[in-house]
This record gives sequence, structure tokens and C-alpha cells, in this order.
Amino acid sequence: MGKNNNVWPPPVKGLEYEFEGPSADHLIDTSHIYDQTVYQDVHAQKNEWTVMDKSQVEDYLPYRTKDVKVTVGIHENKTTIDLPTFGSIPLANHFQYKRGFVINVGGSIWGLDFVPKSPPPPEDDKTHYLAVGGYKGTTEEHFELGSNQPRGSYKNAIQIWRMALSVKESCEDPVLDLCLLHDYGITYDLRWCPYGTYEDGDIGEDENKLPKLGILSFISGDGAVRTIVVPHPKAVRKVLSPNTDENETIYLRIDRSRCAFAITTSQVTSIAWGGHSKLATGHAVGNLAVWDMEAALRNTSDNNDMPRNRHLIFSCIPFDASVRSISWNGHDNPDKLVAGGYDGRLVMIDINDPFIGLTLNRSRSIVNNCAWAWHGTMVIHSDADNLTQGFGINTDGTPAKLRFGEMLGFCWTAAVSEHHAQFAVASSLGWVRSCNMYQKKIRQLLLAQNTVYKLHYHEDKDIYQYIDGIAKQTIDETRSLPSYRQFGETHMQIQRVVWNPNKTTSAFLASGGAAGLCRIDFEGRGSKWE
Repeated sequence: MGKNNNVWPPPVKGLEYEFEGPSADHLIDTSHIYDQTVYQDVHAQKNEWTVMDKSQVEDYLPYRTKDVKVTVGIHENKTTIDLPTFGSIPLANHFQYKRGFVINVGGSIWGLDFVPKSPPPPEDDKTHYLAVGGYKGTTEEHFELGSNQPRGSYKNAIQIWRMALSVKESCEDPVLDLCLLHDYGITYDLRWCPYGTYEDGDIGEDENKLPKLGILSFISGDGAVRTIVVPHPKAVRKVLSPNTDENETIYLRIDRSRCAFAITTSQVTSIAWGGHSKLATGHAVGNLAVWDMEAALRNTSDNNDMPRNRHLIFSCIPFDASVRSISWNGHDNPDKLVAGGYDGRLVMIDINDPFIGLTLNRSRSIVNNCAWAWHGTMVIHSDADNLTQGFGINTDGTPAKLRFGEMLGFCWTAAVSEHHAQFAVASSLGWVRSCNMYQKKIRQLLLAQNTVYKLHYHEDKDIYQYIDGIAKQTIDETRSLPSYRQFGETHMQIQRVVWNPNKTTSAFLASGGAAGLCRIDFEGRGSKWE
């Protein structure tokens, strides 16, 4: 960042002028990451799953049985819809230019991630998959930090939604394709292996093996991180449940995870994949651990399902309180990670020398989010005043900060994309916003954030309203908005936001929170998106 302009050099020329959203003209070349094939010898196995009848699964599903009233639309075209659990609303039916969906998943959302279709299949049919996890309840259910549900005491499910994502073609409604049932407790977070594991074809003649949708790690309520190899829904319908209609949900009970990590003295609070071979975990007592995922997934031991500290590369304690967020410096064989803690510190760790951390920032409150893309030196995070900031290194080696504006309410989460420059943030007051981390700051145009939407809850009518069409706001305009309580109504909390990791659909953004409503938005600009 030089003295003349307040930006880091963008990896693609012209990227700094994308103020309103990503365009297909300036996508970053990620072929060295996403064209890889990894874990060719690791497949889903039939003996790890049991197909359950719908009559047997009530204890695993969300508590919500009543329809939710949801208002969508803009100006005089607003419509209130009774949305049933596992139902959806196409945004294209209510907006002229918006594409995406609103889905009622039924429970508070704490895990949200698109399946990486990597390497890209020869013919992309625009079908994508989204994993959703969290609680069975919504705003009425809360769990304190460090609370534990022993295995068998809390049954739950991870939902796998199938949807077509396209700007130019009409899309069918999303379908709850798979429901992965387990008794590990609530789901604090979930993440797919970021590339190279998608299989949609023949894998050989071994009758016990199935093509995999991907490799999924999730934090369970019993204090461990479990990793499962999820079978592709097409293979499940062909082999395990051949008489099931393609639009009918298949309920699969997890009989055995592929591996499980735990440090007995501390519960896991956050996770992040470092490429395909490493997994970082943050813990409630302030320690960070890095695990050898490649060795764990290829270990054929029968007791891999038992949580333990085997395959631990290292564990260090850089925080005085619980770890709240972790992010590696991208997925290209990263060796550095940043983490935020309840002690107000943002710390960078070099895994080659992990016991001496570098404190990048210290604030008066929890560092609830951090995100770091491979294509830049900039770490996105929020401070105690809900200011979204970028911390990076200038071309001359000196440290620098860039302020991207304030969020209204406590900022729960942040997400970056490996394919473009937009990052997204979401708050406890229902705001979801995006911003270009490389945007050009000149005298005529201050740094600005785009509002994707604002979720509002009308308590007197018990109606959730999505407010769209809010104009782009500069830092000064955001500051002039009325202030609210730090957390506001629990109903409005947006707790997770994530970009689609697949290049041709990388402008689609998914977000969800305490109300059990998940929204998918197309945030791209220009005519070249498909």
C-alpha cells in the first residue's frame, strides 16, 4: 500500500474497480488449486452408513413443525409467504434481477458450506450441493461455550441440499437430497475438504465402495471433530436406496466416521482446512492444534472413529481465552494461519515455528471472525467497534491497515473467495454485506460496502422480512445510521456466510442464522456469468 492510494496491488488488473460485486471478467486464476485431484484412493464405504425409513427419523430432525411467515420483495411488490420446514422460495419469482433462494432448514444454522466440485466435471450441469448444520431448535435453544452433549444424548442431522445455480436458466426449487443422521450432539461448524475430492462416476468394482460427494469435517457437541466421506447422492440412490424418487429425501445414519480428533482437556470451537492435507482446530482453553488429515484418512484402523489425539502435528497455546475463529492463508499448501480469540487478540501463527505467535491486533472485545484469501497479504477481521478491517503488508514490508466500514451489530462471520476480491460479513442484527478488499480509494469515492440484504423480525406479527434494495453505503453513511443494541433480537442473527468455491458459480453467496432460514444470493455483475 503506497502513500498515493489506499490499496494493495490486485492480482488481476481491473479488479480494484469492481465496487458492486464480482464480475466474470476479472476472476483470479485458481487452476493450480482447483484442478487437482486428491484422495483418489479414499472413497465412501457402504458399511459406514445405514439407510433409515422416514418413520424412524423424527428424533433427529428439527423441532419446528409450523410454517414460518417470510416477507420477500421490494417496494410495492412485497409478498408474505407461509414457508414450511424444508420448503423454499425462489427469489426470481419476486425480483426482476435477483437470483437465488430462501430455504427453511428448520434449525439454527452454525455450519454452512458448498461442496467443491473439484476437479470440475467434464459437463457441468449447474447442480450444486450445500451442507447445513447446527441446532435442532432455533431462537429458543442456546448452548454455552464449553457445554458438552455426550454421544447418544442429542440426536441431530446434517442436511445436504441439491440446487441448480444459474443466472441465465430457470432453476428448479432446491431439494433436501440427503439427511445425515447422527447422535454426536449439536454441530458447531462444518467444512468440506476444499478441492479435488468430488466424484460423479465409476470408481471400480469394489462393492463396498461408493463415489464420494466430498470429505466433510464437522465440530460435534461431544467435543470432537469428526470427518466423514459422504457418498454422492446419485450413488446412494443407485446402490443403497434404488427405489427412491430423485426429489425425495434419503435419510442416512452415520454408523462410523472416517476419523475423529479430540484433545481431552479442551473442547473444539473452530476449524479450518489448510489445503487438503491439514486441519486446524481452535479450542476452548486457548490452544491451536494442527492435524495430519492425509495420514488420518488413509489409516485403515478399525478404531479411527474413537476421538483421540493421534495424527496431531502440534498444539500451542497463543491465547488467554477460547479461540473463536481460524483461517489459513488460502488453500495453496498454506503454512500460516490467523486466529481470533475471546481475549481480543488476532494472532498469526507460522506452522514452521508455531510457538511464537505474532499479535496483529488487540481489541476490547472478542475477535469473532477472520478470513484470509491465498491471492493477497490481507487478513479481513472485525474489531470491538464492529469495524471491518484489512491488515496486510505494504510493498515495502511495513504493516498497514485499511478500514472497510462499520457493521450494525456484532459481526458474527466473514468469508473470502479464492476466485474474486469480494469478502462478505454478517451481523447479529441481520445485515449481510460484501466489499472489494482491493477497491480503489480515491477522493471522489470513499470505501463502500454493498448490502446484500437485511433480515428484520416483526415480533408483533411473527414475520421475518428480507429487506432488499438498500443502496451502497460509504463509511460515513453507515455511521449516520441509527445505532442499536450490540446483539439485538436473536431472531435476526446471521451466524454463517460462505461463497461458492466453484469458479463458474463463485458469485453465489449463502448465509443463514438463528431463525433457521438460509438464503442463497447471486452477487455477480456483468453479462458473462452463466
